[in-house]
Amino acid sequence: MRLATTLAFALCVALTAPIAATAAGDQPPAAASAEQMQHWAADHQAKMDAKLDEMKDALKLTPSQYPLWEVFEAAVKNADKSRVDDMREMMQNRDRMSPVERLDAMSSHMARRAAEVKKIAEAAKPFYASLDDTQKRNFGAKWVDLGGDAGGTWLPGNW
Repeated sequence: MRLATTLAFALCVALTAPIAATAAGDQPPAAASAEQMQHWAADHQAKMDAKLDEMKDALKLTPSQYPLWEVFEAAVKNADKSRVDDMREMMQNRDRMSPVERLDAMSSHMARRAAEVKKIAEAAKPFYASLDDTQKRNFGAKWVDLGGDAGGTWLPGNW
């Protein structure tokens, strides 16, 4: 499964890179940057989905654990989407923002990240409690792969 997921992700990247490069040559820099961001966001989402699928497969969930998994997975995906949206906003507005405005925006984004990590933690508590010891070990390993243990800061998808 991991090989198939990796190959699917590699194919996605390989197919979109030439499109982004062609588009970048035909457009003004701002439009090319926006299109590149769009391609990156799509690639990133595919990568995050693949990593979550790998995690779910590695855990070998029981039917009673699936509802708890779905809550946890939704919290991770919502946080990841918010992070990508914030990055897109910063890229679109960075040339129009003063350094102080950028600091203020970054502060708002970091506050949102903290709230999202808290939501992930709250969703993870009952899910993690439902896991057996083997599943807990696999959860720990896959959480690191997902970007969940980066020096105390959750970095979805190893940004």
